[in-house]
Amino acid sequence: MPTVPELVAARVAADPDRTALVQGDRELTYGALLDWADALAAQLCARGVSAGATVGVLCERSIEYVVAALGVLRAGACYLPVDPAYPAERRELMLEDAAVAEMVDAAAVVAARPSGPPRRPDSTPAAGDLAYVVYTSGSTGRPKGVTVEHASLQNLVTWVHATFAPGPGDRTPLLSAVGFDASVLELWPYLTAGATVVVATEHDRRSPAGLRDFLVDAGITLAIASTLLAEALAALPWPAATALRTLLTGGDRLTARPPAGLPFTLVDNYGLAESTVVALSGPVSPGEGPATIGRPLPGITALVRDAAGAEAADGEVGELYLGGAGLARGYLGSPELTAERFTVDPAVPDRGPGAPSAGRRDRIRRPGRRPGADPGLPGGAGRTGGRPAGMVHCDAARLRDILERTGVAVLGVRSGHGQAIFPEPVLRDWATYGPGAEMTLDWSTDPVAVALRDALVRRVREFPAVRSVWVAQVRLHNLLGG
Repeated sequence: MPTVPELVAARVAADPDRTALVQGDRELTYGALLDWADALAAQLCARGVSAGATVGVLCERSIEYVVAALGVLRAGACYLPVDPAYPAERRELMLEDAAVAEMVDAAAVVAARPSGPPRRPDSTPAAGDLAYVVYTSGSTGRPKGVTVEHASLQNLVTWVHATFAPGPGDRTPLLSAVGFDASVLELWPYLTAGATVVVATEHDRRSPAGLRDFLVDAGITLAIASTLLAEALAALPWPAATALRTLLTGGDRLTARPPAGLPFTLVDNYGLAESTVVALSGPVSPGEGPATIGRPLPGITALVRDAAGAEAADGEVGELYLGGAGLARGYLGSPELTAERFTVDPAVPDRGPGAPSAGRRDRIRRPGRRPGADPGLPGGAGRTGGRPAGMVHCDAARLRDILERTGVAVLGVRSGHGQAIFPEPVLRDWATYGPGAEMTLDWSTDPVAVALRDALVRRVREFPAVRSVWVAQVRLHNLLGG
């Protein structure tokens, strides 16, 4: 099966003049994208980069980032996204831990742009070669580099193509920060299908209403948003002429089903970096009751087990074990941790006898059986138990320190379902909003809300573990783009 860089090249052969990337008033055709990426790949190969090497890509969300990532893949190496917004300490940890062979930044990408046809790569990566490395947040300790092979990435791409049928007429946004694995889902399934990827700005992502307007004005047909942001988008009014037909979401537990009458279908996804972004998926219909996290992707096995390791009974809360075609290779430079978390499991035959199974990530309840349900998770599975001990999304003490240094004192911080909750905030210098006050604020205009939001964005960005927060009864949505 062709790998992602081969599939992008195939799109170029089919229609080199079709627009691949848009950023503001800049556009890049598929032909220009491949030429630029191959010119960078030739430079990397000349410096000794080859299969098995890791190349750091130090670029913000931009056309240059996409060129760099594709160039690394065309060179046969794997790319490590490094967000320039990360603190220097985190960047240095990632680069040292990954033992990068080369580092590419935006300036190097610009300098590599060819004036004529570049040399094409002499070989293509194999299915078992590494495609990318992405680091976990480090919320439970030292960040871990998750290594993902081309075969696992291709399994994700194949699922998107079969399920959502992206094509040359589609437009999809690049919304996520590059260091989050959601950006993998936003790029490669669509650039391998001939669609156009539109790079979003911080202004486009500033509020749900602003993002809705961006999606409508840019003619976006397929998009991905974090759970908190997707819920906010679903609650907004949408014009009848909306081109958006599918909104994928994930990263947290859906607290409500979408209202009836939306012009798009909401699709909930569950996955880990260790399962190549998405492991289970399913559309969420309007109505009452909790939504499920869908069914396993083709080639992926999902089993719910009890504390003793046996398959959980119907209605029992257990831990989810994933296996099969979507699994990562393991943790970079951590064979002991890989052996602990990617366990040998004869019940997962997709990748050969004794295939690994990543488990113990989220506690979920196995629902009762329904006719025609998948055998691994009958009828889908609802996340009901949160994460087991040691797997909270962010550290409450660390978050309290961030907020107090920001100018917000917090009374009572607890963790739950991947989000930090602040039931009784005290905003220093804003005595109007005291403990227990109900705050109904417009995040785009209210001066208190704007000041708080901007201060949090500046400080919280230093801690990639913190993806979204609650302040009183108001959500600060999608602060970090994950």
